Amino acid sequence: MYSTLLTKQNTLFSLIFSIFLTSFIIADPTDGCELDTNTLFITSEGNVLYKSDVDIAGFQFTVDGATVESAAGGDAAANGFTVSASGT
Repeated sequence: MYSTLLTKQNTLFSLIFSIFLTSFIIADPTDGCELDTNTLFITSEGNVLYKSDVDIAGFQFTVDGATVESAAGGDAAANGFTVSASGT
């Protein structure tokens, strides 16, 4: 009886630990430093993260299946880019 209870506790602990560990593996990165070089990532909140080892001259995004309500600030505005959002 004791060994069965211990086995169930170990199984439950393993399951909870696996779920906890998986949540870190599939979580969105918090900044571009966590990305591979020359990678772009859009978080679940819609923030654009990037890591580039070359200068970026410009960029444009086409968003399908969603409505972009605004675009502002960030590294683009800080470096003199015009930031805007518009629908077609």
